[in-house]
Amino acid sequence: MPEAADCLVCELPQQRTTEGATHLRYRTICERCGAYEIAPMDGVFTTVLQLQLEQRPIFSHWVYEQNRLGMVPNITAEDIPIISGRRRFSYVERTRLLLSYILENTTSPAQTVDTASLKVQAALQQFDPAYINSIVHYLREEGFLTLIQPFRLGESAHVQLTPRGLMQAEEWGRSNVVSTQGFVAMWFDEQMHPVWEKGFHPAIEAAGYRPHRIDRKEHVNKICDEIIAEIRRSRFVVADFTGQRGGVYYEAGYASGRDTPVIWTCRKDHFENVHFDIRQYNSIVWMTPEELAQRLQVRIEAVIGDGPLKPRV
Repeated sequence: MPEAADCLVCELPQQRTTEGATHLRYRTICERCGAYEIAPMDGVFTTVLQLQLEQRPIFSHWVYEQNRLGMVPNITAEDIPIISGRRRFSYVERTRLLLSYILENTTSPAQTVDTASLKVQAALQQFDPAYINSIVHYLREEGFLTLIQPFRLGESAHVQLTPRGLMQAEEWGRSNVVSTQGFVAMWFDEQMHPVWEKGFHPAIEAAGYRPHRIDRKEHVNKICDEIIAEIRRSRFVVADFTGQRGGVYYEAGYASGRDTPVIWTCRKDHFENVHFDIRQYNSIVWMTPEELAQRLQVRIEAVIGDGPLKPRV
């Protein structure tokens, strides 16, 4: 592969490419997506090149997220259909993400942030500058931003957070937390003990995150308050519907309402009883804890990405 080439993910031209962690992989450092590695000989090249135009911003955002977690993802053929199939953000979600992005890149009250940056496009899962400019104008009209200079399409757009915008960004930013915790909502019956020990726990750890279940935490607060607090602290939630526990439905619904990613699982002999609203999701239907561990790790790494705690090789 040449030292400068188009980014395979977002097609931005003339991005830097070098040898990756091994001689079997190449690393691309893209001004928009960030850094990622890819093996040229296992069919991934062709598959990524065939991504649809509307899939590329979603894929770019996934790479950007992994870089925020301190990871350089290695893209495999198994990852591609899951990543590119992630849902698109709504206008409301992109508005919140933009304000949170500006806060993350503001280190002093007088600092300006360029919202025409290519990184903003990756963060918002949107490559259209006019779309992003419309969000900037909305945030300015709401009193969240001060526009330092007029801008036209293709030009830099430097903005500052107002005090009101700072408070709102801090509030919205809580729903976009970068965390090492994976919360498991599950049935706490004795028969599920080996499923935790051989399934959920090792899968989440192997993916680079810290597994957490609420009954293992010492606290003196109301249990519902602790559950809400821990979901807010988590990077994702695994909701297992084995046993049809009402609490699992509640916790999954609460996480989804906060835009916290939810991974849906259920033991095969219980899946026919899962509520029809849940059946629309791509659930992991498992039979043994070992099968669950293998499939859950793959799903976490593909949908969420490798966690900061994953051992490096």
